[in-house]
Amino acid sequence: MNTPGFKNFIVEYNSNGIEKADGYTLSNFDLMTEQEKEKAFLKLSEELEDSSIAADALLYLDDDNAYPLIRSKYINEKKAGRINYHLAALLSKYSSNEEYLEDFISCHETISDLELLSFVSQACSINDEKTTSLLAEIITSPAKQHIRRQAAIGLLERFCIKGEQASHLLLSLKSHDAGVRQKALKEAFSYTKR
Repeated sequence: MNTPGFKNFIVEYNSNGIEKADGYTLSNFDLMTEQEKEKAFLKLSEELEDSSIAADALLYLDDDNAYPLIRSKYINEKKAGRINYHLAALLSKYSSNEEYLEDFISCHETISDLELLSFVSQACSINDEKTTSLLAEIITSPAKQHIRRQAAIGLLERFCIKGEQASHLLLSLKSHDAGVRQKALKEAFSYTKR
């Protein structure tokens, strides 16, 4: 008899298209028995060979055993001339290797608009000076407003700007006017000096 967590995982595992692109619901793993977690880890390990969607779930289940698998996939893709920004972001968070962060940042110039929102979300999850500068660069770029908004939210959270001040700055940071965005960005960065 399988737990609800494992049943839900199997539904997600067998999904495809947009449903698959959303990744896995990590809380399902908390509802599994240890044996089910082992089965899920094996299935996700197999899936990782074809898709990086499994990477987050693998790390959630067992980061010690998942890290070498994800690193191997990343290295193989890089040797083939592709940099997987999702894997680079994960590896950057789970290691102190600057190469992963540099590879992640280098991707932002070459990915499609469709991927850029996901990329910005990944950048928001890595808290260091380089990704802070990257978020600022995206805010001042001609990127679409919803992408600039996501970058601005990440920056405001990083600087612990909340309440009315955050609302005011967010409006300015996602503005269509580049001058307004630049002024708001300068104001946001002033919070780091306080």
